[in-house]
Amino acid sequence: MNQVTAILNNISHYRYALIEDDINTRFYTPYILKKLYLVHSASMYSTEPDSLETFEKQLLEDGNNVVVIDVSSLIWRFGLEDVTKIIHNLVQQKCVVCILHTDVHNPDDIAQLKTFATATIKLIEVGDKQVHIDGEEKVLDQSAVHFGCQVKSIRSNSKLLSGTEYFKIIDNRECIMSFVKDPYVSIKKDIETDRPMTTNEIDKQVPFKISMTEQDKKSRDHAIAAKQPKKGFIIVDEDEGDDSDPDDDLDI
Repeated sequence: MNQVTAILNNISHYRYALIEDDINTRFYTPYILKKLYLVHSASMYSTEPDSLETFEKQLLEDGNNVVVIDVSSLIWRFGLEDVTKIIHNLVQQKCVVCILHTDVHNPDDIAQLKTFATATIKLIEVGDKQVHIDGEEKVLDQSAVHFGCQVKSIRSNSKLLSGTEYFKIIDNRECIMSFVKDPYVSIKKDIETDRPMTTNEIDKQVPFKISMTEQDKKSRDHAIAAKQPKKGFIIVDEDEGDDSDPDDDLDI
């Protein structure tokens, strides 16, 4: 089982998880939440409440053990310090999953929210990432994956797990994604360009034959060129080099 699925399936073991996205990866957040909803009965809170006290009371009275909070909107309205206190209180009685839009916060605020999170899932874009696996250079297969997740989690034995996983979208309407176990493909290295190419190397890259076999050479040496049976002659046009108008002598 991949780490993202393990965290979402066992969210009660982590108590507080943080899902990070930005303007380029926000489209994929519903796919992560869908996996959570398939396993747990969770309540989503994305609207701004009238007050934090009312909001905290509402969440504590919620019948579901798992609550999902769009924490960015709360921070913008009530401030980071007060929102952090609410999350601390909620974690004592609920499993809290916070969605943080990292592109609208400064790095210090993001770091503070992550300090007491026992699991973080950061959505990332797919790029031309190259890695070395078993001594072989490989590149991310962009045709096989749509987005990635940088995952960090702390288990009950205080063991820190981290890694990057990639996923493929299976169904846009139902927000279904699939884990891609092997997202990398080998890079085919080109022939070295710091030396002249051999004839054999050229033959492999062009659609026609450059080199000659021994049979080709023998056929060439025994080929009989065509001969003219009569003497040739040259026709010279006397007006060829005359720059004057050739029609000047016409009587019109």
